[in-house]
Amino acid sequence: MKTALIVLCFAATVWAAEPDDTSSPDPNESNPKSSNTQSERDDQPRDDQPERGWGMGSISLATRQVARLGDWEDQVPNIEKSIDRLWEENEWNDEADQFALQAVRGVAEIPPWQITRRVDFLTNEFGARYDMNDAQIKDLQAKSYQIIGAVAVRHGGTMFKHVTEMVESVKSGEPMTPEDISRWMDEGEEMIEFAHEQVETISDQIARELSAEQREVFDRDRASYRKRMERFEDMRERWKAGGWHPREWGLEDVPEYKRMMERRVRDGRYDEDKWRRFDELQKAYRVYEAKSQETPYNESAWELYVRQYIHQYGFDEAQAETAWSILREQRQLAGDVRRSAQRRMQRERVLMGRMGAMAMPLPESALEDIRDLFDGLCQRLDRIPTTSQKLAVERVLVPPLQALPASAKATGDRVTDDR
Repeated sequence: MKTALIVLCFAATVWAAEPDDTSSPDPNESNPKSSNTQSERDDQPRDDQPERGWGMGSISLATRQVARLGDWEDQVPNIEKSIDRLWEENEWNDEADQFALQAVRGVAEIPPWQITRRVDFLTNEFGARYDMNDAQIKDLQAKSYQIIGAVAVRHGGTMFKHVTEMVESVKSGEPMTPEDISRWMDEGEEMIEFAHEQVETISDQIARELSAEQREVFDRDRASYRKRMERFEDMRERWKAGGWHPREWGLEDVPEYKRMMERRVRDGRYDEDKWRRFDELQKAYRVYEAKSQETPYNESAWELYVRQYIHQYGFDEAQAETAWSILREQRQLAGDVRRSAQRRMQRERVLMGRMGAMAMPLPESALEDIRDLFDGLCQRLDRIPTTSQKLAVERVLVPPLQALPASAKATGDRVTDDR
C-alpha cells in the first residue's frame, strides 16, 4: 500500500487527497523511476527562478520521503481516480471547476520531488488560460515560488513531520487512525491558514496586473477555488473532531484500514450517522453565519436601525421613548425565538464536538421568525412619525419638483407628453 498526500496547488486548484491502495515495492529492490536524474536536475539552481533557501530544502526532504514508497508512475492511476471521485462527490462541475480538475490531475502526474516541473506546469496552464504574455508568466512563476517558499520557511518542519509519519505508517503496515488525522489537523492548522492567506494575498497582486478580459476568467477561477476551500474547511473541522474516514483518502478497501474501521464501528467509536449530521450542521452554520451579519437576522444591529430612524424623522423625547420601547419588545421576542431553538438543538452540541463553543446555527425557520419580528419592528416604527415629519423626510428623499409644470405640482398628477 502506498500513501495519501495533500497536494497544495496555486490559485484555481486547491488540494487533493492522493491515495494508492496497491502494494509498494521496497526502494532497495526497485529504484523510483525518474527520481534520481530528474530530482538532481531539479535541485540545480536556475536563472529563471528565485534563489531557494533552507525553507525549500524542507520541502525537498519531505518529498524525498515520498520517493521511499516506490515508482510514482505506478501511483498516478489511483491518484487520478481519487481526485475524480472527490470532484464528483462534491459536484464541482462548472467550467472553472473542470479546469481546476485537469490542473490537479496534471500536477499529480509529476513526482512531488520535482517541484520545478510542477510549478512550470501550473504556471504554463494558467498562462494559457489567461492568455498571459511572457512577462506575466514569469511574474506568476516568481509569485508561485514566493507562496511555496513562505509556507516552507514558516512551516516546513510541520510538513516534513507529517509526511514522514505518513510514510512510516505505510512502511510499517500500521494504519493511520482518526486520532492521528485529528492531531495533524491541530498541528497543521496554522500552516493551512497561512498557505490560504498567501494564496489570497498573491491573488490580489496578480488580479491588479490583469487586463479586463483576463480578470473576468481569473475571478471565476478564484470563486471556484474559494468554494473548494470552504468544503475543505468543513471536512477539516470534522477531522479535527475525530470524524475522519479512510474512504476520504481512497483507503477504504485497504485491508488494515477496513479492519480498523470495522472494529471502531463494532466498539461504538465510529458512528456514520453522527458524522453525516456533523456535515449537515457545518453547512447550516455557514448559512447562519452569513445571514447573521444582515440586519433583519441580527438583533444587535436593530438598535442602530432605530437610532438612525429617530434621527431621520427628528423624533421628540416622547416619540423616541416609544421607538425604544418597541425595540425592547421586539428584541425580547427575538430572544425567546433563539432560546427556544437553542433548547431544541442542545443535543446537537454533542455532535458538533469541538465546534460546541461556537455559536450554534439556528434552523432556517427560526431565522425567518426573527426576520418577521424585524419586519414588525419596522411597521410599528412607521406608525410613530407625524404627517409633517413624514413630509419633511420625503422632501429630502424625493427628487425636487421644480422641473414640473405648476399644474402637476398642485395636483401631483403625472405630466403627459402631448408631443
